[in-house]
Amino acid sequence: MKKSILIFALTGFLAACSSAPKDESEESAAMADASHDAWESAPASSSKSTSGSSRVETAPSLSSNPYADLNAAIKSQSEERIRAVAHQILRQVKDDPKALNALGMSAYRSGKLDLAAYFLGKAQQKAPSEGEIASNLGLVELARGEKTAAIKSFRRALELRSEDGLAAANLGALYVEAKDYSKAATVLAMSYRQGVRDAKNLNNYGIALAATGQHDKALSIYDEALRQSSSNRDVLYNKAILLIENMGRMQDGLDLVNRVKFMGSPSESRDKLSHLENKAKAGLNK
Repeated sequence: MKKSILIFALTGFLAACSSAPKDESEESAAMADASHDAWESAPASSSKSTSGSSRVETAPSLSSNPYADLNAAIKSQSEERIRAVAHQILRQVKDDPKALNALGMSAYRSGKLDLAAYFLGKAQQKAPSEGEIASNLGLVELARGEKTAAIKSFRRALELRSEDGLAAANLGALYVEAKDYSKAATVLAMSYRQGVRDAKNLNNYGIALAATGQHDKALSIYDEALRQSSSNRDVLYNKAILLIENMGRMQDGLDLVNRVKFMGSPSESRDKLSHLENKAKAGLNK
């Protein structure tokens, strides 16, 4: 059965904290300087790239609430400002998890995946009960190709925040890829309840439902996906499989096969399309 893996780009960070920063110390300043040096010397990963300089602004002006400054920097989507404010917070609060999380996700968006894992790993050590950090670390591990570690992080994120629909969607996509459809159906149901209902996630959910024998529900999910993206080839193909292989609706399935063929199918799926087409025609000729 065809599967389509979905990777979300998670942009959320830890919520703003209302507490005032601690006084600066030599130890926390050293940590900020060390992380600054790590940023400047770290090579960019070839698996991800973004535009813009990786230079960190020095000595940004901070208000009496640096966490509000950090949230404002995140909202502005200025990577330089995010890094500058985060480094200043680290000079005042050693191993501050909000600042480390912000630096980790900035490194992730800049393609510095090893550095992102470093910052997020330290943030997780400092705040092990924060599900958002675990979810962000899962994204980084996934980008690094460490799928086992990514699954572990997404599972941890859901243990800490069961309402994290994006973590559930990413975990479900990994389970679909591994053909562990029972687990995929469980976590993708969670993502669906949390409102993650784009066509790619619905496609994954439909695959998991069909593979676990929930054919009518799978059909409903595929139809929901097609209402959003009527020409989504993956969804059309998977719906055709469901109709022909599982539900005996040969003509409906054949109509979808013809649509996919008309749109142009990848070479690796042509044999499967031909098999579906032949099975549907044979069923109609009985």
